[in-house]
Amino acid sequence: MLPQVAAEARCDVPGQFSFVQIQQWAADTRIEAGRATSTVVVFQHRHWRADNGSGRAVSLRHPPGPQPTTDETYQPGTLDGTIGPIAADPAGLTAQITSISPPFLGAPAILHAIAGLTSWRAPDRDARTAILTLLSHTSGLTYHPVVRDRAGRTGAGVSATGDDGTTRGLLILHPSTGEVLAYERAHFTPLRRGHTRTGEVEDYLLFSIHTRTSTTNTP
Repeated sequence: MLPQVAAEARCDVPGQFSFVQIQQWAADTRIEAGRATSTVVVFQHRHWRADNGSGRAVSLRHPPGPQPTTDETYQPGTLDGTIGPIAADPAGLTAQITSISPPFLGAPAILHAIAGLTSWRAPDRDARTAILTLLSHTSGLTYHPVVRDRAGRTGAGVSATGDDGTTRGLLILHPSTGEVLAYERAHFTPLRRGHTRTGEVEDYLLFSIHTRTSTTNTP
């Protein structure tokens, strides 16, 4: 089972800005001469976000594209200013998630929304406990006691499959602090008689740092 109360973590230090560092593997599909080709592009993202919706984002891409490096500064209210910090209670968190992913999208959308919220925010202990409580009361989730992320860290996993069976979301959480370690979205081919269903990861987020800092410079 997931922990019911989150232990202390680096997210709990004081600071004006949440700082999140992410490595992302994303499928880049292109169509040329009527043929679709897909390659994996790797990004490193560094996100700073204040509770007023201001902040900064630096992204590096490999292999380099037309813009291999981006560095953007955001004014107050720009970065989901209406959502604010992650709610410290399950009801408030549900309202935030609903504003991102409508309920009819089901359990996979909840996992996707949590990954999105924590891509820009370092949730404190109460917020992480709210996330754990919400997940423990969400139907349609499958619990995985031990899952390793792409950095080799061991966590607890929760997954959900879409109603059509072709998409699956997987969230990997630190087993004691409840921090989000990784998020994976995979696409599965339709099941046909005599064939084995295969899955392809469309997007993978590896969260290496969740903390708070007083500036928008690299910690």
